[in-house]
Amino acid sequence: MRRRFLASLAALGLLPIPRARAAARKQRLVIQISDYNPKVWGLALSNARNVRHDLGPDNVQIELVAYGPAIHMLEAESDWRDRVTEVLDESIRVIACENTMATVGLKRDYMLGGVDFVKTGLAHSMTREFAASPSARP
Repeated sequence: MRRRFLASLAALGLLPIPRARAAARKQRLVIQISDYNPKVWGLALSNARNVRHDLGPDNVQIELVAYGPAIHMLEAESDWRDRVTEVLDESIRVIACENTMATVGLKRDYMLGGVDFVKTGLAHSMTREFAASPSARP
């Protein structure tokens, strides 16, 4: 009898969703890249795409954050423009650090279309990691 009652409440949406199930709705992954190294970039792009395909596009939010020497991989004339554009087309967010861009004299106009910008790439990664951490929850 109690089971039927609980099942009825659940069907009506009157029972709270268990915290574990609510948290499992969408996974988040932040990959930070600071090296101007084709092997590192290739691995990061492949990992992002593999995770997206494995978990499913509706189940994961992926961000690639570039700062330091890696920022040059996001330039519109970079040899990596086609590979970066592929991940952008798959709804993987690619983010450039504006502090690094200012340091090396790059403007937004010089960067690949579709790239997002944050003031400080490392700080952005830190806040994303902390926000996704289970220990960060009360």
